[in-house]
Amino acid sequence: MRLNPRALFSLSFILLALLALAACIALRIEETQSFSARQGVLDLRSHDLDRQASVDFGGEWAFYWQRLLGPEDFAAPEPPTPDDFLNLPGSWQGLSVGAAPIPGNGYATLRLTILADPTQTLQALRVDAIYSAYRLWANGRLVAQSGRVGTSLDTEAMEHSLRLVPLPQSPDGAPLELVLQVSCFHFDRAGLPTLRLGRLSTLEAAQHRIWGLAWFAVGTLLLMGVYHIALFALHRKNPAPLFFGLYCLVWTGFVLSNVTSDWAIRVFFPELDGELLFRSTLFFYALAAPFSYHVFRSLYPQEFPLLPLQVFWALGAAYGALTLFAPTRLSALWLPAFHLVVLARALIFLWGLSRATHRGREGASIVLAGFLVSCLLSFNDILSSINVLQTPRLMHLGMLFFMLTQALVLARHFTLLFTQVEKLSHDLAARNLALEQQIAERSRLQREVVSISENERRRLSHELHDGLCQQLTGARLQSAALENDGPEEASRQRAQARLSQLLAESVDHAYRLSRGLWSLGPESSDIGQALSTLARTQSEASGIPIELTLNPACAQCSATHAPQIYGIAREAVVNAIKHARPQRIDIALDCRPGREEKTIVLCVRDDGCGRAQGRVPADEDAPGLGLRIMSHRAQMVGCEFHIDDAPGGGTRITCRIPCQPQPEHAAAPNPAA
Repeated sequence: MRLNPRALFSLSFILLALLALAACIALRIEETQSFSARQGVLDLRSHDLDRQASVDFGGEWAFYWQRLLGPEDFAAPEPPTPDDFLNLPGSWQGLSVGAAPIPGNGYATLRLTILADPTQTLQALRVDAIYSAYRLWANGRLVAQSGRVGTSLDTEAMEHSLRLVPLPQSPDGAPLELVLQVSCFHFDRAGLPTLRLGRLSTLEAAQHRIWGLAWFAVGTLLLMGVYHIALFALHRKNPAPLFFGLYCLVWTGFVLSNVTSDWAIRVFFPELDGELLFRSTLFFYALAAPFSYHVFRSLYPQEFPLLPLQVFWALGAAYGALTLFAPTRLSALWLPAFHLVVLARALIFLWGLSRATHRGREGASIVLAGFLVSCLLSFNDILSSINVLQTPRLMHLGMLFFMLTQALVLARHFTLLFTQVEKLSHDLAARNLALEQQIAERSRLQREVVSISENERRRLSHELHDGLCQQLTGARLQSAALENDGPEEASRQRAQARLSQLLAESVDHAYRLSRGLWSLGPESSDIGQALSTLARTQSEASGIPIELTLNPACAQCSATHAPQIYGIAREAVVNAIKHARPQRIDIALDCRPGREEKTIVLCVRDDGCGRAQGRVPADEDAPGLGLRIMSHRAQMVGCEFHIDDAPGGGTRITCRIPCQPQPEHAAAPNPAA
């Protein structure tokens, strides 16, 4: 299976566009106004509630510590007196009853009276999660309940829930009385949110919008997670897609079970236990730290060392086990400490990504931008939770954006890998083509060399038959005649002289033939001595003066490739003798200094007719064959081979090859010996 890099980028940009659209929808804030109660009374009579979509209210609720009071208690002739007034949103920790400070956990009752215009209608109430359990009455009617309110840990049943509560209509514009019983023993401190009044349809639409955004994030994260895990399964050498895919799945579980998404998993499983959701949220939160560090370390290993990863794994595993098996109160108690771990991780991420960006790592600036956006949106959620900002919860969208930037970097990384693979494939194809051409050229040269060899064998056969064999036959006949001749001295002397002449001619003929049967290369590393022998023998055989100029410095260079250099020189000399009709041939061997090492330079020059005019009969080898053989020898050893017209006429052949130091103990026998 081959992945298309353009498809990767297209998918990533589509996801980014969808995220931007979702964020725009999420940021569309309803016409909402906030009000604060005073001394247990919320006065809304001067405001037109019908023209506003919703109203957020908090402020001072009447507070009754360690008393579970109902509407009937406040209907008594002498209603209970509040111990204090508690500001919502917030916690009762920090208040005092008498001289004793109130702890974070316990139980209490809160009461609020809402005054509204008789002509206006209070339709519904949105109640977010209240830790750990509560019961809510409106005008004496129980309208909402979450968990079981108790006076101890054993009698309390924890629940996380969201309620949209239709409110009973007050007759004749009577005030709306809210009585709220709260107990908190599963957590270190109670959590009391801001409540919202509004039209039921408006509150339901806002609820559906939050769930829609949450499930959009879940679907995107799930898709990215499965996709990158599958990508790793196809290419297992790079672990980055695996860790990123697992990180996406971990964050998917966190979004599904988190309060910021209004427990999106309850869209399909409305009866899920609240304690299970809380434990799941903290468990995924604990795993996110090491998995996220794994992703960054796989992308930028030099900027993210191994030690923090080991620490995050140890702390994440410890806190994850705590959330699964320890009491919920203990997990909540240690949650602020783990927040510090997450903060340390964020600082390390910021430091590492800044270094990677400064060093020009691939995609580091994109990931850094996504990380800063996620931090900004998380900060928005913090301010929204403490009622500083009236904005939607966007942390999961910020994290989604952050992960999309990482997906972009991974897609770009794979794109570069595919580009490199395609380039290497193209280079390999070009090299294979060049190699095939070289093999074809070598095969053709071999066939031509075989043809020349056969012609040379036939020529030698003719010379042996018509020359040497005839001379030896004559010598044998003269020897026989000498044996049969009479004792005349004069006849014997003539026969002996003829026999001596025939034997001398046979030896000369055999010697000339032996020169043509020499090896193409010397039998030693002494290239200078081999060239000297070549010049002498070819000059004697052809009658053409051949001069050798040898630089003594070349004696310091070993001729690892001497056989090929000698073969080039011999082929150049023989080719000039056969085809150029020269009057003189010069052979020069020089050793010249280079930028990095010395270079052996071989130059063979003749004063013949030149390349353009050299012609031979049809039954001999073409002049271009010798040049191709020389070029082939040069390619075998990596020589620089050049052939050009010599100044003043003729041809010049030049060959350059790096000089290698001659071992001191190397022997240099005569190759022609």
